Amino acid sequence: MFDEGDFYVVKPPDVTVHLDLSGLWLTDVGSIPLSALSAVPLTVTDPAGEDAKAQNRWRFVGEEEDPVLTVEPRKLEVASKSISKVNHGQSLNGWETLSPAWISYGTLAKGHTIEIEVTGVLLPRASATENTIASVKIYDASGTEVTQNYAISLRPGILQWIG
Repeated sequence: MFDEGDFYVVKPPDVTVHLDLSGLWLTDVGSIPLSALSAVPLTVTDPAGEDAKAQNRWRFVGEEEDPVLTVEPRKLEVASKSISKVNHGQSLNGWETLSPAWISYGTLAKGHTIEIEVTGVLLPRASATENTIASVKIYDASGTEVTQNYAISLRPGILQWIG
C-alpha cells in the first residue's frame, strides 16, 4: 500500500527530462496519458548530459501522477490570391486562376491533404472586392476529415480592376 507521499514526482532542479516523441504521429487534438504511450523513450540527464535515471532521483508512482501529453491544434493560415486585371466587362472570379489559394503559414501534418474553396467575385461595375475563402477542409491519408485538429485563420486576397 502506498502512503500519500508516494503520489507525487520527485524532481531535483538540476536534472532535465527528455521525451522522444519523434516516432509518434499524434495529430488528433486532445490529451493522452504518457503511460498509454509505451513506445516513448524517457531520458533523464544531469547538467553534464549524463544519464540520471540510475540515480533513483525520479519517482513516477501511482496513476494520479501520470504525465499527460497534450496535442494542441496545429496553426495554419490559408490565403487566397490577389488578382488585378483590366476590366473587359466580364466578372473576375478568384477561383479561375491557377492555384487560387495556398497555405501562407504553418504546415499540414504528414499524410494530410487540404481542400480550399475560393469564392471571390468582382463584378464589372465594382472597382475591388475581397477574394473570399468559403471553406477549408483537411483530410488524413485514409480520407477522414481532420479539420478540427487545426486552428485555421483565413487571409483573403483582393480582386481589383486596373487601367
